[in-house]
Amino acid sequence: MRIEITCPQCMREPHNDNGFRLFKMQPQQLIDDGIHRVVCEKGHEYIVELKAQKFEMLFDIAVNAISDGYMREAVASFAASLERFYEFFIKYHIHSLGIDESILLDTWKEVSNQSERQLGAFTFLFLAKYNEKAQVLESNTVGFRNKVIHKGYIPTEKEAIDFGDKVYSIIKSTAQKLELSDKERLYSYYNSCLPSSRGAKYSLTKQSKAISMSHITNGTSFRDYKSILKQFRIVDVR
Repeated sequence: MRIEITCPQCMREPHNDNGFRLFKMQPQQLIDDGIHRVVCEKGHEYIVELKAQKFEMLFDIAVNAISDGYMREAVASFAASLERFYEFFIKYHIHSLGIDESILLDTWKEVSNQSERQLGAFTFLFLAKYNEKAQVLESNTVGFRNKVIHKGYIPTEKEAIDFGDKVYSIIKSTAQKLELSDKERLYSYYNSCLPSSRGAKYSLTKQSKAISMSHITNGTSFRDYKSILKQFRIVDVR
């Protein structure tokens, strides 16, 4: 996935004889840490920070993959987004208990390469916090995910969209419970974990499009799945 950006220094240059500034959008390949060091064609150097959690970045990648016609990649990215959301929930909850960050990170190493253990941690921490069972993928949906990721199955557009809907439903319902119970503390933690390139002379910020907990409307950061598909110009074929 690429993000579209415009050089902030070019934007400040004087108008040309026709009264226009000469600049153009630059596509920049998304990178893992969200900090993009860019040099425009005029040699200007600047940084673009993608202010998003990893699960938000991956969800954007998944929806973009559907838009571009890559259904298998979409399913894989949706699945990864959900796993990284579980990680976000776990780390937030442990942080909210006042446990030292170094102990949290050292403990996370024990499960960082084992998604089943992370799922187990998520479900029991959710149970302890809300006294109810967490919403997770149903067994047939897990089977579909494994069929795509591990057996090379190429899903249809309908299957990819439907899988994304199920993943979004879990993220949305869980995060909205956090918004209701932990609002200020949740957003404080969320913002503290966003990519930051402190000290850059010129920098721009971008947000994820499908999910962004930075944008709160009527008390929530979430909307319906169909509106996300519409934003990415995807027709719901289900």
